Amino acid sequence: MKKYTEQDLKTAFNDGRLLDEKDFDAWLEKRFPNDKANKIREIKRILEKCYDGSTTTCDLEADSSPCISSTGTNKMNVSVLVERFGTNDVGIFTYNNETEIAEDDAPYEDLEEDVIDEILSLLEQGEVEYDKFLESCQD
Repeated sequence: MKKYTEQDLKTAFNDGRLLDEKDFDAWLEKRFPNDKANKIREIKRILEKCYDGSTTTCDLEADSSPCISSTGTNKMNVSVLVERFGTNDVGIFTYNNETEIAEDDAPYEDLEEDVIDEILSLLEQGEVEYDKFLESCQD
């Protein structure tokens, strides 16, 4: 695929020239940046600003952890939860009922967008508390 500058793409689009599918996708990506990527950047910004690059659901005093999956019945339930957040990846913990059976790391890009949304929401709430605390220190 030929690399176009944003100006090249604007000119081609405004002139009504047809772009092949890959070129059109490149234009769309420049015009409308990936929402998931923006959310991940925001997560990383908050982590750097408020938590020195990492935190956990426990530190955030979250009511629950973002859930990747949960299967089974009450007696034999397996849940996969995101419980640690870092600037490069997340900590994923697998539980059989309440017993931890596995721990792994994964990049944010591997997570579904609804899980990214949950993480961002938790961290945004934490950022509000962080900002309130800093304000109270200034008074």
